[in-house]
Amino acid sequence: LTVNLNDPQIRAKYKNPQFGKFVANEWHRLINPYTPRRTGALFQTVEIQPFKMEYKMPYAASCYYGVHRHFRRDLNPFATHHWDEAAEAAGQKKKLCTAINAYLRRN
Repeated sequence: LTVNLNDPQIRAKYKNPQFGKFVANEWHRLINPYTPRRTGALFQTVEIQPFKMEYKMPYAASCYYGVHRHFRRDLNPFATHHWDEAAEAAGQKKKLCTAINAYLRRN
């Protein structure tokens, strides 16, 4: 997501680390249904930083890049590799944009 704004008040809002954490937390929540889950450790051990999420489990990369493609669907029926892309294709990015707009309006 790229934002190009010249208004100093708006720029101050979106450069705020608190806003960045909001964006990362919201995207983490929205991609949850697409994130593989056996024990929940992958989803629960994400480090949230402004505009960034880092999955801390050692197997996160192999799940994401599809080395392991047999995901349990009883706990997360949409679980897949490249879960952020799957979430985006399912319309979750639009929900993120809506949440971002609402955040910027109220803060």
